[in-house]
This record gives sequence, structure tokens and C-alpha cells, in this order.
Amino acid sequence: MSGSPRLSRKPAPHPDDRVFAVREVQVADSLSPYMAVIAEYSRGQMNTDEMARKIASVRRKLRDRPRPVR
Repeated sequence: MSGSPRLSRKPAPHPDDRVFAVREVQVADSLSPYMAVIAEYSRGQMNTDEMARKIASVRRKLRDRPRPVR
């Protein structure tokens, strides 16, 4: 055989055949509010004390929101 091996152009299938597993989506949803606060802080739009208060507020809101039924 000469030349390079032929590679498949099809991606490998995900084990559960979905784009994202449910757990992956829940983690991304719960990180988004934190990332927004950190981005605001990194742009210099708030000081450390304000960031800590907002992070605590995000934590309370995420804790108290209703969980999706599976």
C-alpha cells in the first residue's frame, strides 16, 4: 500500500447519540451567571466586594430555583 491512509470524514458517534448529554447542559446553564459576574469584574466595572455580593446572590438564586423534572 502506498500513500497515506484514508481517514473517515464522519465524526465518531456520541455514546448516547445526542449533541449534549443532559448533565453537560445543566452544568453550562449553572455556570453562565457566574461567568457574567466575573466578566463584569474583569472589565473593572465593580470592585471585589461588589463581585462577592453578586456571586452570593447568583448562588442563592440558583439554589432556590425549581429543578427540572426528568
